[in-house]
Amino acid sequence: MQTVSLNGSWQMRIAGENEWIAAQVPGSMYQDMLAAGRMEDPFYRDNEEQVLALMDNDFDYERSFEVADSLLDSLRRRSL
Repeated sequence: MQTVSLNGSWQMRIAGENEWIAAQVPGSMYQDMLAAGRMEDPFYRDNEEQVLALMDNDFDYERSFEVADSLLDSLRRRSL
């Protein structure tokens, strides 16, 4: 079995928005939004309720990666 790790640097956005921000996978959208300054500290005063509203959104994650020809060849052989 061959594997390709997709852990590491990704981009994310709230679905439908144009602005992409840096993201880590594995991780959490809360961590990514906080690091990008897109949400307030959820542990300060009553910010928790504003942060919880983020759960009403869908999020898009994106990453580019390269796959070795040998892996693609093995996938093609399996699909025949």
